[in-house]
This record gives sequence, C-alpha cells and structure tokens, in this order.
Amino acid sequence: MIANNPSNNSSSALDAIKNSPIEFYLTGSRFFGTATEDSDWDFFVIESFLWTHEEMFVNLGFRPIQGMGRYPGQDYLQDLHTIWEHPTEHIHIQFVYNPQKKDKIQNGLKRLEVFRNAPKDPFTIRSIWQAAYSGYKVGRQSRT
Repeated sequence: MIANNPSNNSSSALDAIKNSPIEFYLTGSRFFGTATEDSDWDFFVIESFLWTHEEMFVNLGFRPIQGMGRYPGQDYLQDLHTIWEHPTEHIHIQFVYNPQKKDKIQNGLKRLEVFRNAPKDPFTIRSIWQAAYSGYKVGRQSRT
C-alpha cells in the first residue's frame, strides 16, 4: 500500500507495491510535486521487508543498485540500507531503517517547498537531505 499518494498510474511492479500489505512511502519528485511526464517512481519502506520478501522483489524484476549500502557518519545515509530499482518500469525502492523518521523529514521539506526551485543534480539533492536529517537530529537532541 502506498502510504502518502494514491495515483492511478499502474504497472505490474507498481500494482504489487499498491496492493502490498506493507506501507510503501512515496518520495522523490512525485511526492514533492516536481515530477515531469518522464519522472520515475521513488518509494521507501522499512528495510526488514526486503529480507522477508526478497524473492518477491526479484520475481517482479527489481535488482539492487550496485555500491549502495550504509555510509557511517552521514545522518541522511545512516538511515538508508540499500536501494533497489526496476529498470524497465523506472521504480526505485529505498530500504530504510526508520521510515517514520524519513516520512517526518520529507513532509517538513515538502511544506517548505525546498525542492521546488532546487537544482536537480544528485549533489544538491543529497546535501538537502543531509541538512534535513542533521536538523532533525539536532531538534530531537534539544528536546531531551
């Protein structure tokens, strides 16, 4: 099930995500309202779902993106376990350790319309996410 965006677009892999009992969270340009006609689909889900349903993802045509893994010392990437992609249906799934935290952070970024006018290059996008995760961490620490 897609937790934060019902869409009418469908494909076999996208249908499987929509019909899954596990919550998949929409992210990326479709979540932030900056998608174009050619935009891919980006989701995130709790990482333990990969290990219990890996065969399902493989059978649907998903493959892990090489070189993706955990990067200690960078808050944004510490929550990311791995990313899988569906090459023909243009779907990416991030398997994260704490989807509720990522959802709170991305909803904050959406309210601020951070990605509306930001450059679309990977460095800028990663920098925005790193800053948002750092801000979230600082905010949580200041409350304790």
